Amino acid sequence: MDLLVVSSNSSYIDPVVEAAGCSGCKVVDAIEVAELANKRTPNREFDVLVYVSHEIGKPDLTLMHELGNSFPKPILVLTEDTRESSINAAMRAGASSYVAGCSDLERLRSICQVASARFAQQRALLDELESTRNALKERKQIERAKGIIMKQRHIDEDEAYKAIRKLAMDTNTRVHDVAKQIINAAELLL
Repeated sequence: MDLLVVSSNSSYIDPVVEAAGCSGCKVVDAIEVAELANKRTPNREFDVLVYVSHEIGKPDLTLMHELGNSFPKPILVLTEDTRESSINAAMRAGASSYVAGCSDLERLRSICQVASARFAQQRALLDELESTRNALKERKQIERAKGIIMKQRHIDEDEAYKAIRKLAMDTNTRVHDVAKQIINAAELLL
């Protein structure tokens, strides 16, 4: 497993690099937060981003959020900060796992695997949510198009849907796309 280590202090980097080597992980890049502020671009080929800080503050949270948006990868936070507010804030900022009071890094690989699994689960849920939102949006547009046809032709809902479906089959187009065309045409005429 390849790791990108981002740390608020260079003294935190060496123990993580050593633990990574002992646990079968490889650190592909290690960067101090100050280097990122100077626009240093980290290596993009990594599996887990390991964010190490003594205490989690607002700048850390902002950076975690930015890194999560720039690099859609699992983020593992290693810190001495055991405050519940810090844990919750880090999770909202995009952390996949948060290990507080982490002086024993022998299990770094398994901790990274947990972060990866949680990240994959979150992505799957977000993808499913987006798919559901799109399906709902498409359904609403089909319903709106049916309403337009019902009003124009003075037919019932079932006949309106059959008309849309027939047009879709005749033009080898998705029902949703035909519905959008009907809505667009109706808006042009109003």
